[in-house]
Formats: sequence, C-alpha cells, structure tokens
Amino acid sequence: MSRFFPILLLILSLAGVHAADLTEATFTQVVNNVTVASPAGKELRPAKVETKFVTPQILRTGANSRAELTAPDKTVTRVGANTIFSFKPNSRTINLQKGSVLFNSPPGQGGGTIQTAAATASVLGTTIIVSFDPKVGCKLLVLEGTAKIMLPNGQSATVRAGQMIIIPNGATSLPPVIGFLIDKTKKNANLLSGFDDKLPSEDKILAAIREQDRQLANGDLKIMQSGNDTFLIDPNTQQAYFIEQQKRHEANQQPPPPPYIPPPINGI
Repeated sequence: MSRFFPILLLILSLAGVHAADLTEATFTQVVNNVTVASPAGKELRPAKVETKFVTPQILRTGANSRAELTAPDKTVTRVGANTIFSFKPNSRTINLQKGSVLFNSPPGQGGGTIQTAAATASVLGTTIIVSFDPKVGCKLLVLEGTAKIMLPNGQSATVRAGQMIIIPNGATSLPPVIGFLIDKTKKNANLLSGFDDKLPSEDKILAAIREQDRQLANGDLKIMQSGNDTFLIDPNTQQAYFIEQQKRHEANQQPPPPPYIPPPINGI
C-alpha cells in the first residue's frame, strides 16, 4: 500500500445526478510546453488548440506552462505548470499524479472527481483548485460553493468558498480549515488569471469575493501573516481549535502547539 494513504475523501453532499463519463475534452488554450502521451509513454505529441484529449492519454505540462480543456458538457479543467494527469476510464475522475488543476462543472452536469495519492476531491457545480505534491501532500481551495472533507476514520470538516485545507501525507487527523483571499488568488494564480476566457462560474466567484470582503469588514475573519503568505482565520473557530489542542497537550504534559501554518504546495 502506498505510504501516502489512508485516502482522504472530499465529498460535496449532493448525489443522484447521472451524467456522461468525463473521458474526453477539447483543448481551448495551450501555453508553452504541453504534451500528450500514450500510457506507455510512446506517441508523444504537443497539445494543440481544438484537438481532443481522451482516455487513457496522459497530459504533461512543463515549467511556466498550462492548458485549458473543455468537455462536451462544458466542464472546464485547467492544468497548471509541472503537472501530470489523465482521465480515468468509465467515470468522471481526473487522476492527478502531481501538480495542480482547477475544476469547474456546471450545476446539473454530474460534477467530477480529482484523485491523488493523498486525497480524492469530488465536486458538483462547484469551482475548486486541487494541488498535489508527492513529497508534501494535497491542498484544496474552494473558490465558490461548499464541500465536505472526510477522513476514513469519520473525521470531517466543511470547506466553504474562500477556505482551504492542506492534508500532509500520512495524516490521521484533519488540520483546521484556513481561509484564503479569493481576490488575491484570482489575480495572482495562473489557473485563474492566466487564460483568455473567463470561467463559467466567474459571477459566483465574484459574489464569494464580495461576501469575504463583508466578513473582513465586520471582523468575522481576521488576517494572519506568515512570511509572504496571507491566511484568514475565523477567530471563534480558531480559538476553539487551539483550546482543544492545548487541553490534549496538557493532559500529556506537553507544551501547547504553535499556531497552525499550512505548508506551501506548488505556490498556490
């Protein structure tokens, strides 16, 4: 069994929607070094706009490279730099071996799943970014909508728009959910700003930004700085988390832990 397991499940609590398998998509934009290969690594070819990417082909991007693909049902997958991924047969699943992807599926189209060695992220009508580093772990950012993240032991947390969670490899408990500035990510992340066309969920993302601005103005969210990184915390939730952790450490006669700072993954 892989040392990255147990598998983490991220499930959006909507079900029962039948949709066509996500087994092909058309390149709508290609930037720099993007290649498509057969599973055996043969028949390597450069990706080109208006050509198809189909199961079981493997897509690879180089440094400073990215691609956008659109499926027949208008599901959009954006692939970041230094990424390896493929569509799994007979499903709506993306197999992310490393790197980062943005996934947006229109409501009612069946959503999809992003599977890594450390986590599986399932979405339905929600826009998320999943980044995976085999040496670090999996990072999830929710740009709009709501999702639920669950460990095999039953631990779970709700992840809403403007929130992220990072699961280190081998984790047996969930770290706290941390907020991120959607507007800053939208402006700086190539998966959002590095493409010609807007996402179909652009209006929903802008609405999430407005709601986040309101929460910051009201003091419902606080900014936490760590080096060059900016995080947002819910003061009530964060305080409750640290009180619980302190009690556990005191019971074991250990000093309380420092404030949780998530590790960087692929700069997202």
